[in-house]
Amino acid sequence: DRCKLYCSVKHSPAYYLLASNVEDGTPCTVDGYDMCIRGQCVQAGCDHILGSSVGLDKCGVCGGDGTSCVLKSGSLNVTTYGYNFVVKISAGASNIDIRQRGWQGLTRDDNYIAVRDSDTGEYLINGGFILSMYKSHIHYGDVMLDYTGSDVVNERLNCTKPLSRDLIVEVLTVGSLFPPQFSFSYMVSTEQQQEFIWKTADRWSHCDRLCKGIS
Repeated sequence: DRCKLYCSVKHSPAYYLLASNVEDGTPCTVDGYDMCIRGQCVQAGCDHILGSSVGLDKCGVCGGDGTSCVLKSGSLNVTTYGYNFVVKISAGASNIDIRQRGWQGLTRDDNYIAVRDSDTGEYLINGGFILSMYKSHIHYGDVMLDYTGSDVVNERLNCTKPLSRDLIVEVLTVGSLFPPQFSFSYMVSTEQQQEFIWKTADRWSHCDRLCKGIS
């Protein structure tokens, strides 16, 4: 049912089917490249070609071989009460891995991952001194951030696809003020990234690809 159009009611389990097909070309999932065509999910690559199996390399280059990839990493173990800035991860970074290990194996050592939207400043998790205790998937731009929840020894937030906008990473330290065991890593490419845009024209151009056998 990924290619049907549903309307869900906020703060309610109720939902309604509005259409049996979404518009052709709609991604089947938030963080994938497969497309909905005539109500069916059809394989597509990162090159946006139906039937393609071309994927991203570890630093987010479509069809890349990893030779342009550079690893960025860092850590923080200084104790200061409140929200402490760690790093701003720039748009285009991929394979992001952010970790906070509980002090001496404690589940709740009063240090927590916090991330903010670079455009609005709004916290995506653990903002306002309120903890996001349970596992969640956070829609950010056109990627999905996977979060373990705060109530674990090895707290983690990760994302494989390239970010579409900057992400601000912080550590929230409260309570006992144990030193955080915080680390992060991500990949960037030294190559210029390709950008795909729609361009309107006065008339249809020649179609050089087939869609289900129809040009």
